[in-house]
Amino acid sequence: MSKCPGIYNDIGKKARGNSFLSIGTDLSFNPATRQLDKYNAGLSFNIPILNASLTLNDMGDKLRASCYSSISPLSKTAIALELNHQFSRSETTLTYGAQHAIFPVTLVKARASSDGKLGALIQQQLFPSFFLTIAGDVDTQTSVNGVTRSSKLGMSLAFRS
Repeated sequence: MSKCPGIYNDIGKKARGNSFLSIGTDLSFNPATRQLDKYNAGLSFNIPILNASLTLNDMGDKLRASCYSSISPLSKTAIALELNHQFSRSETTLTYGAQHAIFPVTLVKARASSDGKLGALIQQQLFPSFFLTIAGDVDTQTSVNGVTRSSKLGMSLAFRS
């Protein structure tokens, strides 16, 4: 928000489209400084076998392209790709991932990125609306003498209605 309450215009979070193609923007203009404080834009393309999107974020500094495809709805098998580019750093990262239900109540997901980050999780449905998730991440680029210095392990319990 602006330091001057009441002198701030939010132009929008506007989206237009249908289930096949959607286009949207998010603009914020600050009349006190006469500048755009925020602008983002995106579009998405959806067909039964593929969901894809392209977004421009952080005042045009970050471009993200992603796609998701369900391979087998019965086993919840799917693959996804995400390409991120930050123009100010001239840095590009590709992340790919997959998921599969090894049992109807147990989902396994894994992902890897071109900058050396790996992640995995296992989600178990304990009751119809109660889920236990155990997840881990490791950054292989932050190792010293072959010893990884950045890793995370977490657990969550979730209720869904």
